[in-house]
Amino acid sequence: MVSLREYKVRHIVFWCSLGLAFLYIALPPVRYLLYAIPFLVTLTVLGDRKVRLGDEAKPFLALCLVGIACAPLATPEGIKDLFFVFSGISIALFVDIPIVRGWHVFWLNLLSMALYFTLFRGLHVGFEFDFAGSKSTLEGSFAFVFGLVAVVALTQRRYWLFALCAIMAVLALKRIALIGAIMAAIFLFLGEKRGRIILNPAVMILANTLVVIAVLLYASGAFDSQIRSLTGMSADELGMGRETILSVPANTIIHQPHRFVAYGLGPGHGYDHLIRFGVKENLHSDLVKIIYEYGYLVLCVFIWLMYSCRDYKLRVLFLYSNVLLVTDNTLIYSFFLVIFVAFGRFLQQAELVAAEIVGPQLVPSNH
Repeated sequence: MVSLREYKVRHIVFWCSLGLAFLYIALPPVRYLLYAIPFLVTLTVLGDRKVRLGDEAKPFLALCLVGIACAPLATPEGIKDLFFVFSGISIALFVDIPIVRGWHVFWLNLLSMALYFTLFRGLHVGFEFDFAGSKSTLEGSFAFVFGLVAVVALTQRRYWLFALCAIMAVLALKRIALIGAIMAAIFLFLGEKRGRIILNPAVMILANTLVVIAVLLYASGAFDSQIRSLTGMSADELGMGRETILSVPANTIIHQPHRFVAYGLGPGHGYDHLIRFGVKENLHSDLVKIIYEYGYLVLCVFIWLMYSCRDYKLRVLFLYSNVLLVTDNTLIYSFFLVIFVAFGRFLQQAELVAAEIVGPQLVPSNH
């Protein structure tokens, strides 16, 4: 336990940031308070005169730096996106942050979920759930956090916590979060030696490239007839409107691929065809968004930084995040990134502690 006297300003700012992340989930009307985080972090880092950048934040920071370099091509929405990303990962600049427990995050997320639905989504009308039809009274972004906690729980062999998180991810009906947690679980059970064969930069760049090609073909209508015959639904219905949302970027990239190799249209241009009556819609595929706005090479760098980190468990955590990027826009979910960074740092600290404990036992005794 850390005594109150040992707490630093950066620790207080960290806990405030984590609290604001859950406040964002529970009380959307005050969500803008979350965007005070980068300013608090900057002032704290200047006061500390020390900074650290862990592997858990490098891909996101690299994207922010590229975005700043592309600022002349950016739209106002693109600048906002960059700020959202930095708001989430800025706490990674602290030289040390407190340990975050999986059970604590689970209960905080559950409490935030309960508060949100009590205040803003009255449950008195009853409960509806249809997994196949993607309908749930409890649907929400809480599932992304539950999935994240599930992965961390498995790294610590806390199977009850994993099971509870999996159940809540299903109830909150973000199927991609459940798929991400299952894929992460597979690689944890495979073990580090075998898992690293796949979870390395070259293989994962290839895997993401193939996934993006599939998404682009889907959005361009290439699979319409097959999906209709197999499911009885239209491709757009199956994807909850994603075919329509992604159709313009997909067809643009497919018909002019050379334009999106080294650079894209610029930050924020993914929204250009989606803004209707002043309401912004997301592309719901951050992998496509990165290529469309920044270019394929930037996506390769982003993926490379994810899977070049030394810690295997962090690679598995990145895998979970990577799966979410296929069909969602968690890249700009600041609340999610705050929790992701906290867990990413925790996993690396746990590995260092384990190495310090095991290390001395490997040294032969002279007695």
